[in-house]
Amino acid sequence: MISGSRDGAWLETFYRWSGIRSIRGSRNRRGSEAVRQLISTLKNGHDVGITPDGSRGPKYEIKPGALFVARASRSPILLLDFTFSCAFRLNSWDAFAIPLPFSKIKARTRIISCEDLFKGQGLDDSTAHVEQELLKMTDDS
Repeated sequence: MISGSRDGAWLETFYRWSGIRSIRGSRNRRGSEAVRQLISTLKNGHDVGITPDGSRGPKYEIKPGALFVARASRSPILLLDFTFSCAFRLNSWDAFAIPLPFSKIKARTRIISCEDLFKGQGLDDSTAHVEQELLKMTDDS
């Protein structure tokens, strides 16, 4: 999912060039339409990617949208974390990292099943749980 803003257009162009289909939307622009498309895409057996802290952050503060999509589509969540030995960091709210050539990249993953995520919990409690799990994985939090 890519922001529906003008800034998301360049990223959509890159993804299209790479052969990756994108869904445009954010909380402020075309959000409900994007959520319906994400749920439909998951139910059709495809994967989707959502930056859980949104397009404006704050960094590592998970918004409930990704969990809403997981619940509605009955899909598990795959948490991803990447650490780079050498990277250039952008001066942005999320300190976006661009790994330098020959940098060692460490990837961490954790799968949370839909059943584990929502058993007896509301959306806010589930969101807080996922945020804590992601923070456990992250070196720079």
